[in-house]
Amino acid sequence: MICQTDIMAQGGSALGRYQGKIIFIEGALPGEKVQIEIIKAKKDFAQARVVKVLEPSPYRIDATCPLYGVCGGCNMQHANIAGQRKFKKEVAADAFKRMGKIDLPASLTISGGEPWEYRSRARFHQSPQQKWGFLRAQSRQVVPVAHCPLLTPGLQKNWPQQVAKQKARQMQIWEGTAGISAWDTHPRTKAPAAQTQILHKTFSADASVFFQSNLPMTEVLLERVLHHIPSSGGRAIDLFSGVGVFAAFLEEHFEQVQAVERHLGCMEHARRNLRPSTEFVNAPAETWLTSKSGRHADLLVVDPPRTGLPANLRQSLVAARPRNMIYVSCDPVTLARDAGELVRAGWELQAVEAFDFYPQSHHLEMLAVFKNAD
Repeated sequence: MICQTDIMAQGGSALGRYQGKIIFIEGALPGEKVQIEIIKAKKDFAQARVVKVLEPSPYRIDATCPLYGVCGGCNMQHANIAGQRKFKKEVAADAFKRMGKIDLPASLTISGGEPWEYRSRARFHQSPQQKWGFLRAQSRQVVPVAHCPLLTPGLQKNWPQQVAKQKARQMQIWEGTAGISAWDTHPRTKAPAAQTQILHKTFSADASVFFQSNLPMTEVLLERVLHHIPSSGGRAIDLFSGVGVFAAFLEEHFEQVQAVERHLGCMEHARRNLRPSTEFVNAPAETWLTSKSGRHADLLVVDPPRTGLPANLRQSLVAARPRNMIYVSCDPVTLARDAGELVRAGWELQAVEAFDFYPQSHHLEMLAVFKNAD
């Protein structure tokens, strides 16, 4: 089957059409003519993979990693870095237009760092043959890996020693700037703490809690968040605060800071990372925000999971009425959905920025700045 591709879809597949049916094509790039094989067919769409590229995109290159296409860790190595960022920008713009009814400015740029050796955190799996590696895409099958070009040199050097010490079938390993933390992913197991430096502050964390995997880009994002802080003084809330990275810098600008996080492991590290004067709230974000304590902040910083803000939390924002909000997102589609709803509720969208935290994958981090019109 021969197909012409059109645009990049969210998830890293190129969009094509055949006899009126939409086809999501793994391994294809926009503007290519490809021979494809259908993997899964539905009533209105199908999933396919590339068998042969007949007319390649000018952005197409040979993948760097010999395991590309087998290991599920990457899905964009067949495009050069300029092409990857171009396609990610187009996906974000399409999501905002479709989901949020918002036109992103053509001037939107994607901030990006090194395309390789950036990842300081990874999850490793052991095969039945006792070989360690990563999972095949959409599978529980382990692909043995000796070297991954995405890992920082320190993590690449140390992970084999870390997994050799354990009897677990999977390990999550995080490299700080001072120390390595390894966790066997069992919920009752405690991971050792390590420290990492972000800008001029040191943070405690471990492999069992959320922490961004690209340290240099975390600093770039953080500097942009600080750039958008509307004023000093007053009260700031860090919602989904994790180990307190944003809250630690908000402490320098606001008289009162509240860090809201339901994960006890994150909160334990946050108490080490933040000043005693900061209020720690171990509660679900959506219920706490509507309480008396959560209302009328000068600034609300939110960094929700990939699913975005829950519907009841989006509704809670109306009652909480923070004056300003900075929304950090790891999914352009859910950010677009939430931004559209917030704008329709009367919020003013003042700025949108994008950050390429994970080169060689389709993932994109974004930042949106809102002002309450009330």
